[in-house]
Amino acid sequence: MANEVSPVKALPKWLQYRYAILWKAHKSKSFSQEAAEKDLGMPRATVRVILSEIRKAGWMTIEFEATDIRKFRYILKSPQAICESMEYSPKEMMVGV
Repeated sequence: MANEVSPVKALPKWLQYRYAILWKAHKSKSFSQEAAEKDLGMPRATVRVILSEIRKAGWMTIEFEATDIRKFRYILKSPQAICESMEYSPKEMMVGV
């Protein structure tokens, strides 16, 4: 799963804020859901939604934990990598023209 290639899409600001918190804490190192819960100070169900949305937007990858394949490790993409692979719609490209 960690090698999935998905286009990167823009995140809503509320998710960008959570991504920034996780990026400051972990950079490109893998982390668990429990670590994300601690970093974000939010309940498990909320953190699951946040991690899922960040992953679906292509801002992070996941891999199975070595000790328990029912659990995942999360790896954030760098802000530079996100910007370089950002997918824009034609409407978004016209903003400010």
